[in-house]
Amino acid sequence: MLKLIIPLIFTLLLPIINKKHAWLHCILILLFLRTSLIITFQPRFFKYRLSWNILLIDALSIPIIILTLWISSLIILSSYKIYINSSAPKFYLLTIIILSIILLIAFSSSNLLAFYIRFETALIPTLFIILIWGVQPERLQAASYFIIYTITASLPLLFSIILIFKQNNSLSILISFWTVPSTTTLNSYWWLITILAFLVKIPIYTTHLWLPKAHVEAPVAGSIVLAAILLKLGRYGFLRLSDIFPFLNIRILPIISAIAIIGTIITRFICTRQHDIKALIAYASVSHIGLLISASLRSTIWGWQGALAIMISHGICSSAIFSSINIIYETSNSRRLFVIKGLITIFPRYSIWLFLILIANIAAPPSINLITEIILIGTITSISIKFTFILAITTFLSAVYSLYLFSASQHGNFSNHLNPLNYISMRNMLILLLHTIPLFTLSTRIDLITLWC
Repeated sequence: MLKLIIPLIFTLLLPIINKKHAWLHCILILLFLRTSLIITFQPRFFKYRLSWNILLIDALSIPIIILTLWISSLIILSSYKIYINSSAPKFYLLTIIILSIILLIAFSSSNLLAFYIRFETALIPTLFIILIWGVQPERLQAASYFIIYTITASLPLLFSIILIFKQNNSLSILISFWTVPSTTTLNSYWWLITILAFLVKIPIYTTHLWLPKAHVEAPVAGSIVLAAILLKLGRYGFLRLSDIFPFLNIRILPIISAIAIIGTIITRFICTRQHDIKALIAYASVSHIGLLISASLRSTIWGWQGALAIMISHGICSSAIFSSINIIYETSNSRRLFVIKGLITIFPRYSIWLFLILIANIAAPPSINLITEIILIGTITSISIKFTFILAITTFLSAVYSLYLFSASQHGNFSNHLNPLNYISMRNMLILLLHTIPLFTLSTRIDLITLWC
C-alpha cells in the first residue's frame, strides 16, 4: 500500500517543481499506479495484507482503490479548462491529489476509528472543489447541505464506535467475532443508528436531498468525485460493518429494503421529467442505490458480491455520463435540454460515444452493468417474490430516462449559439474512450470485483 501512497505524496510537488507539464505528469502517474495494481491483483490468491499494521488491503478494497486512481486521472483530464482559464490550477491539482491520498488511506484502513476520521476528512477537499470551482451562484447553499447532512449523520456512528471499543477492547477490522454493544431488544435500533452515516452518504432515498443540489452546483470534477468515488466510501463502510455484523442486517431488512426499492421507482420517475441534465444524472445515481442496499442487507455472498460489482460499474458509468455532459456544457454553457438540440447532425461521433455509455447505464450487453444487475435482482427476489414486478418497473424506467436524455439532446434543430468546434477535440475523445473500455471489457474479468467474500 505504501508503494501507492509514497508516489502520490511526491506527486504533490509536481505543481511547484514543474509547472508547465504538471497536469500531464499527474495523469500519467495515476494511470501507471492503476495499471500496476490491475496486473498484480488476483482475488483468488489475495487475502489480507498489512503495511506497518495500520494499512490493510484485501479483495474488497483493491478494486475500489483501482477505481479511485482511474477516476482521479480522468478528473484531471476532464478539468483541463481550469488550466486553460488559469482558475487556480496549481491549487486545484493539489486538491485532487490530496483527496486521492485521503481516499486511498481510507479504503485501506485496518482500524474502525481511523476509517471514521479519514471518512470525514475526505469531505474537506470536496467542499473546496464545490466552493472554489463551482460556477453556479447557489454553490454556498449546496456546500451547506453537503456538510450538514453528512456531518450530522456521522455523529451517531462515532458514538457507536466508542461503544464497540468499550465492549470489545479493539477496533481492528481483522477481528471476525465482535460482540454487539447493546441488549438483544435494542440491537435493531443500535444497528440502524450505526449505519445511518453510511445510508446518508450512500445516499438512500429520504436522505438524498443534498446530493442533487451538490451535483448541480459543483464543477465537473466535483460531480465525478461525488458520484464515482466519495459515495463509494459510504458503501464501502457499509459493506465492512455488514461483514462484521451480518446477522443485524436481517433485523432491519424489511423496512430499509422497502424504502430503498420504492425510492428507486420514485427517483426514476423524477428523472423522466428533469430538464437539467446534471440533475437528471444525480437522481439517476440515487436510483441505483435501492438495489445495492437491498442486496447488501440480505447478507448473502451473492448480495455482497453484487454490491461491490455495482459500486465499480456505477462508478465508471456515472463518471462517463458526467464527463459526456461536461463536453456539452463547455460548448453551450447550458445544461437545459430545451437549449441543447441536434448534436447528432453536427457531430455524430460524439453521439455514438454517448449512446454506448447510456446503453451501459441501462445494463445492456455486453456491459458490466448487465452482470451486476442480474446478481442483484437474483438476490432481491430471494427476499420476496413480490419485488419482481417492482424491479421490472425500475428496469423499464431506467431505459426511459436514458433514451429520453439521448433523444432530447441529439435530435431536433441545432442551436445557432452552439460552437461545434469544441466537440472536435482529442482530449474529449480520449476521456470517452477511457471510460468506455472498462465498461465493456470488465465483464470478461468479473472475478476481479466479485470474489472478495
